[in-house]
Amino acid sequence: MTIFILITLLCPICLSFEQPGEPRRHGSHRERSHKRSHHTSSRPSTSHHRTQERPTTSTSSQPSTSTTSGKHTHKRKHTTHEDTSSQSKHESKRQKLESSSEQPSTSKQTAQTSSTREHKDETPKQIPYPPYTYLLPTTMTYLENHRKCLRYYPQQNKLNFLLFVQHWPGERCAHQLCTIPKTTSKVKEKFFLHGLWPQSNRNMFCCQNKFSFDSVEQRLLNDKKLLKSVQKHWLSLFKCKSPMYQYDKHGTCSLTTFSGGDGPVDYFNTAIKMYRRVNIWKVLRRSELKVRTNKLYDIEKLRDVVRRAYGGKPAFFCMEKTSVLEIRVCYDPSKNKYNPESIRCPRKVTRFEEKTCGKRVSFKQFPKYLLDPSKAPRNNCEY
Repeated sequence: MTIFILITLLCPICLSFEQPGEPRRHGSHRERSHKRSHHTSSRPSTSHHRTQERPTTSTSSQPSTSTTSGKHTHKRKHTTHEDTSSQSKHESKRQKLESSSEQPSTSKQTAQTSSTREHKDETPKQIPYPPYTYLLPTTMTYLENHRKCLRYYPQQNKLNFLLFVQHWPGERCAHQLCTIPKTTSKVKEKFFLHGLWPQSNRNMFCCQNKFSFDSVEQRLLNDKKLLKSVQKHWLSLFKCKSPMYQYDKHGTCSLTTFSGGDGPVDYFNTAIKMYRRVNIWKVLRRSELKVRTNKLYDIEKLRDVVRRAYGGKPAFFCMEKTSVLEIRVCYDPSKNKYNPESIRCPRKVTRFEEKTCGKRVSFKQFPKYLLDPSKAPRNNCEY
């Protein structure tokens, strides 16, 4: 009895020292290998299916030094294939989970993109702005008005002739930026109207009359046809209200000829009519001289071309002896003040030509920036 008890107590201790360094296992290594190989040979298809579903940790627990038989070696190779396939399946599942988590945001972006496209398709086409005849406010130049005459003088002498003056923008705008009124649709390459000046043996300007400056200007603004002509042909380049300035300084001295209640209006209409009658720049370009800018011409040959267009004997006014600034034509309004006859300019006018012009003169290049209505610098002037 005592021996039986000792054997019972010592058996577990002996079993614990059966395989030192390894965890306790049920059955020997050879028996387990035999059972596993027998199970594999009896159900190959099922074993293959289960092997694919077995987790990676079960295969990693097998010792790498167990290579006792050929079957066992084949099993180890197959187990390595199972590890790779299991890892790839695990990786594919992880990617699917990540893609599924990102799918809602992608769908939102797709919905936003489609809604944006629909919004773009529904947006009506915009009409080009600003209109063809206007410019953006950033290109607008704000000019002050011309000053009125500080004092008006009694008119002692009756006018002898009218001096019709046009100026060339090439010289006029050479040293200062020219701007055109916001109400002027466009300009062409030609001479601009400067003024119509009554002349006598003495200088005539700021003459006393019965019309106030404000009343004449209001008359001009109310006459839509006249205002449109002024905005088109009589431009304010450096200061606003140039036509009214010309009337105030010079036109007031013509009211002995343009008499009556419509005298100021007759003055404006006559000046514009004389300007529209001849495009002198076109005449010069089409003449036998084929006038072009920045090229010197004999002043007498130029005078002959201008004389054939206007009659009489015109005169020039130059800057720096060679650059034409003005063409001046003299008229006699005594017979027909609305359609005066051109005459030979008297010595008083030709003397200024002799002082300012040489024998050969030229025309500076026209400022091209004025020709494009969409880019031409504008000013805030109403006329």
